[in-house]
Amino acid sequence: MSKNYNNNNKQRKSGGVWKMVGIIVASVLSTCMLLSIGSFVKTAFEKEVNPNNLIKVDENYIKTQNTNRGVEIEVADDGTIELSGKATSDHVVTIATVSLEPGWYTLSGLESPDLNEFYLYGVYGVSGQAIAGTDSAVFEVTAPTDIVIKLSWTEDVSFNWFSDRKIQPVLVEGKVAGDFYK
Repeated sequence: MSKNYNNNNKQRKSGGVWKMVGIIVASVLSTCMLLSIGSFVKTAFEKEVNPNNLIKVDENYIKTQNTNRGVEIEVADDGTIELSGKATSDHVVTIATVSLEPGWYTLSGLESPDLNEFYLYGVYGVSGQAIAGTDSAVFEVTAPTDIVIKLSWTEDVSFNWFSDRKIQPVLVEGKVAGDFYK
């Protein structure tokens, strides 16, 4: 009997060693995963904003606010705009005003807008021409003018975690949409 008892103890000890090895390996993998997630998040915040973007984050750029219409606007240091809440009425907010020289320009920064509920647009020129609503809009300016970049939404639109309501407005020279980050 004592032989069997010793064999059982040896098996228990060797099983315990493998269990300990498994715990150590799992701990190391978990730590590596957390570090890689942390570096990914850090990298996203360290990205440089596209220097070709004519929309500059300055004292005239949209600010964090509660519109008192059910929607809260959060503005990050890089100019990213995030909306949350449910709109209690139609509303328009100005993001920025940019002076333009004659030429072709492209406005983008809102993926899959719904022209009936929520969209990004610009108003420019003497007659107040508007470009709007698509993933990117190309337009030509024939004389020096200002363009006012705006966001618009209708009553009852919900901005939540399930719908992407992060806006990174980009206005660049040319007929091709620019990226928000370099």
